[in-house]
Amino acid sequence: MKLHKLTRLPAVVLLGLLCLAAPEPSRAFVSNGRWTSTATQSSTGVTGAPATLTWSIVPDGTTIPGRNPSNLVAFFDGLYGAGDGGTDLQNRPWFDDLVKSSFDRWTELSGLTFKYEPNDDGAIHGNFFGLLDTRGDIRLGGTFLDGQGGTSAQAGFIPNSDITIDTGDSIFYGSTNSNSINLRNTLTHEIGHSFGLAHVDSNTSNFLLEPAYNDTFDGPQIDDIRGIHQLYGDVLERDTYGPKPNNSTATASSLGVLADGQTVALGYDAGFTTGVSPTESDFLSIANTSDIDYFTFTTVGAATVDVTITPTGPNYFERPTGVGNYAVTRSSQQSDLTLEVFRATDGGGTQLLGTANSAPLGQAESLLDLLLPAAGEYFVRVAGSTNAVQLYQLSLALEASSTAGDFDENDQVDGIDFLQWQLGFGPTYTSSHLSDWQENYGTLAGQPASQVVPEPTILCSLSLLLYTCLSSRRLSGFPQGFIGGGN
Repeated sequence: MKLHKLTRLPAVVLLGLLCLAAPEPSRAFVSNGRWTSTATQSSTGVTGAPATLTWSIVPDGTTIPGRNPSNLVAFFDGLYGAGDGGTDLQNRPWFDDLVKSSFDRWTELSGLTFKYEPNDDGAIHGNFFGLLDTRGDIRLGGTFLDGQGGTSAQAGFIPNSDITIDTGDSIFYGSTNSNSINLRNTLTHEIGHSFGLAHVDSNTSNFLLEPAYNDTFDGPQIDDIRGIHQLYGDVLERDTYGPKPNNSTATASSLGVLADGQTVALGYDAGFTTGVSPTESDFLSIANTSDIDYFTFTTVGAATVDVTITPTGPNYFERPTGVGNYAVTRSSQQSDLTLEVFRATDGGGTQLLGTANSAPLGQAESLLDLLLPAAGEYFVRVAGSTNAVQLYQLSLALEASSTAGDFDENDQVDGIDFLQWQLGFGPTYTSSHLSDWQENYGTLAGQPASQVVPEPTILCSLSLLLYTCLSSRRLSGFPQGFIGGGN
């Protein structure tokens, strides 16, 4: 069986297996594929779609081919304590803080949901698929590999990507510095292999999937996050229970009810540095052309909104481990994003209010002062142009309109607003907006309506009069008597 091996020289972890996947230098991270079916899903869908993986810990005594039987539980008990013991490993002091947290960190960052499977039947390690109530998709075991130094852990390839810890490496794993970062970073690294990421080298940055152990950071870094997003999407592609892609208006990510002056900002843990702290988890991305992100929000009245999407991410040099020259990755210029805003209509449909896609690759797209003509539900849609993952930031700022029917937003509902309604009828306004105009005709900002509301029978005459007035203004630069033309 082929294995990812995690090896170590003094104070350094060296990962010995050469990745054979075809490199894509402009996209950085390297993948060995993704899980296409799991214990909970007969199909995980296309690349970039969310998925659920179960994991379990094999009982001591489980056969590990070519090695001694697993003794991982006893090894961890000896290093970190056994608590009250017993068969439920969730009661062990090392379970939540060290082991489960390593799986959970990947879940916090992506559309991949890891769930602990409390059962493991002790089937041969590395040889059996996951099965609900029987064993996990990914199984964690341990045995003597080579003792102190050398190989610290190894993982198989999908779909037999079980992880083996070197239980002979007690000095390395026995260190409790930074909440046992040696164990957590090693395990988190191996989990990355288990769901599909391969080794990479960078000569400018530090990433978790690099072949040298580094305790100056904690957990996945920006290239590692881009990798899992490419395979399983961002965190908004799932909910607490598992996959729930936000790729339609029906499953859009809710931003709630937006009040006057309220702003929303998402994706801002991604910037132009490669480092990621263990407390950061706000990362948005478009994984490929099949991935579309929808967001929904509600207003209590007419309003204007500023919406901006900004592609983001640092530049860095990287290559597959030991293969070729280092190449620059411009992670903010991987896919040209398109922004659209829709209004929900009766019957479950939508009405397009605005589109922004004219900015060049790597630049922000914005819809500013976009009119939201009435109270109701609205949608923001984000899509990409390539199959390369693109991190982005989303910002919204809402400003309530002073009065319904004040379509030109001059704080007065008058005849000019009726002309605005006529010009925008269909794509922007409906008959309900005409009712708003009639109800508030004559209203000044902060004052009740006081003028007589024009009846529908005289609206066409009013429109003609306004058009004539506006036409006269445009011709005011000509001599009197010239308007009629002729000789």
